[in-house]
Amino acid sequence: MRSIVFIHLLILLALLNSCQIIDKPEEVPSFIYLDSFNFQSSTSQGSSSNKITDVWVYVDDNLAGMWELPATIPLHYKGSHKVSLYPGIKKNGASGYRVIYPFYTAHEANIELIQDSIISNYSIHSV
Repeated sequence: MRSIVFIHLLILLALLNSCQIIDKPEEVPSFIYLDSFNFQSSTSQGSSSNKITDVWVYVDDNLAGMWELPATIPLHYKGSHKVSLYPGIKKNGASGYRVIYPFYTAHEANIELIQDSIISNYSIHSV
């Protein structure tokens, strides 16, 4: 009887200690704060009004996610990286179906990402 209890305790201890194998400490993210996506048109292009509601973020050509603007975006990267920001809209006005707006160009820049720091006042312009 004692050996069964002892075996159960060993299994329980092994399971509790294995959580540290699965739950490794996470690195602190870098942040970018984006207020809006600005569009500037020439007089021959019409109005510069837009309904850009989202931003799609790619870091080194890998999708980091999509956020509704304004947003503080956590990025699990540090150092210099190519960050591409694509304007997003609600397709047909439906909030459940969001897509990259194909008629604006993406904003691309090499940004120095610093852990536990927020890059704010980041201006996004598209043509």
